[in-house]
Amino acid sequence: MNEMVNVKEYLISLGYSNESIEKILGNNSLTNFKEDTLLIHIKNNYNFFITFGYNHKDILKMTKTLPTLYGYSIENIKQKIEDLISLGYSKSDVIKMTKLLPALYSLSIENIKQKIEDLISLGYSKSDVIKMTKTLPALYSLSIENIKQKIDDLISLGYSCEDVIKMTKTLPTLFGLSIENIKQKIEDLISLGYSKNDVIKMTKTLPTLFGLSIE
Repeated sequence: MNEMVNVKEYLISLGYSNESIEKILGNNSLTNFKEDTLLIHIKNNYNFFITFGYNHKDILKMTKTLPTLYGYSIENIKQKIEDLISLGYSKSDVIKMTKLLPALYSLSIENIKQKIEDLISLGYSKSDVIKMTKTLPALYSLSIENIKQKIDDLISLGYSCEDVIKMTKTLPTLFGLSIENIKQKIEDLISLGYSKNDVIKMTKTLPTLFGLSIE
């Protein structure tokens, strides 16, 4: 029985589907490993994540999204965790954020620090950025151009730049909503009898209205 069969058997024992196993073993960054080395990597990394505080389902979900997690050295994973903690996140923050955005492990700390600086240049404080990315770690995967565009789009709807900064600090997920979705929510609120000015004023104070379903 060769080692690749053992790799497949191990992944099956962890609960991966055949489709997920094919995706993991077919990942470009993993195909370069010798079969026995890959098996050791997968076992060691899985055990490290369990020990660090992720549960079994978390690891399966993360590695289905980012199979390269099984190719990283434990030293590199530990370094990324230490780097994130040094920026102001707690261990539990790192677990929560990487569950939402496994690709955070693939971003360089220089890239992350640059995004923090870019957001500070737009009017946020470092503490604002840390707090926002705890809720929406995907901010780190957005280009600064896309972020600026979303701010400009919101301003075009009737908000000031200061309004947008305040609203996104309260509801970071605004950056994850399409402008079409936001416009539709404004229309939905107007259909309830509010004027557009009323809606703009309401959502300045309570941006979480954009996260509610209008029935």
